Amino acid sequence: MEAQTPESSHVAKKPKKRRLTLIIILLAYTVAALMLTTTSGDIMQIAENHVSSLVGDQGGIARANSVSQISGISIVNLDINVNGQTQNQDVYLTDDGNIMIIGNLFETDKSLGSNGTYEVSRADIPLGDRELTLGNPDAPVTFIEFSDIECPYCARFYHDGIVGVKKLVDEGKVYFVYKHFPLNFHPEAIPGANAIECAADQGKWIEMHDLIFENQDSLGASSYKAWANQLGLKTVEFNDCFETSKYQDKIDADYELGRQIGVSGTPASFVNGIMISGAQPFTNFEATIRAEIEAENA
Repeated sequence: MEAQTPESSHVAKKPKKRRLTLIIILLAYTVAALMLTTTSGDIMQIAENHVSSLVGDQGGIARANSVSQISGISIVNLDINVNGQTQNQDVYLTDDGNIMIIGNLFETDKSLGSNGTYEVSRADIPLGDRELTLGNPDAPVTFIEFSDIECPYCARFYHDGIVGVKKLVDEGKVYFVYKHFPLNFHPEAIPGANAIECAADQGKWIEMHDLIFENQDSLGASSYKAWANQLGLKTVEFNDCFETSKYQDKIDADYELGRQIGVSGTPASFVNGIMISGAQPFTNFEATIRAEIEAENA
């Protein structure tokens, strides 16, 4: 066996040095990446600060309680206090903390139907004897909206999404049901909901609803009473209904139903039970409505 010369032995050791250098570089990058990783505490602080800024103009503040994860998304549970009232709500953040979502998050249902297509998740939403509705209850599509009259996103949805829905109601293709989901950091959410219910007693719920969303910067008891008069309602009857919060139980029941089916923010709507989350333009969910119409008429 031929013996190695000192020179050949020196050459053989060079790859080991290169491997060692590479390992050191990789370790350095790993340490740097770990140092730059956003921690759970950071995520909670980001959520708390951002939500506090959103409700700050109303004297509100948010406090983060906990953080958990699902499919790479951080879920931060917050207590949001405005005017002495506290609401518990989840918000969702990407792991780097750069994007926050306030609304509804659902795990996808990947179970296959018998025809080899994915089953669409649908909420079962029972309707009571006294609902705020427009259109034919036998229409192929039932569109249910959970809303808050003081929510700016609900106002945006009113000016776009609901306009398209109302057109389909007029065509007999959609049955529209309006439900209350008052967020407790909106002081006029419950009084405004009561105003709509009291107007419904005299057959004018949608008119009061529209006046409220057309004048969202003028909400208050005096405005509701003035609008009742403008609509030709019996003002004594309306005022008595409003001042006694006659429909508080119904408003509470709507809110609780929304929570049970996964609503955590407004607006949240359902097309034959299929959720449409947030203030989406009508063009974003028109195809879903028309597909349901075609399926019902097939």
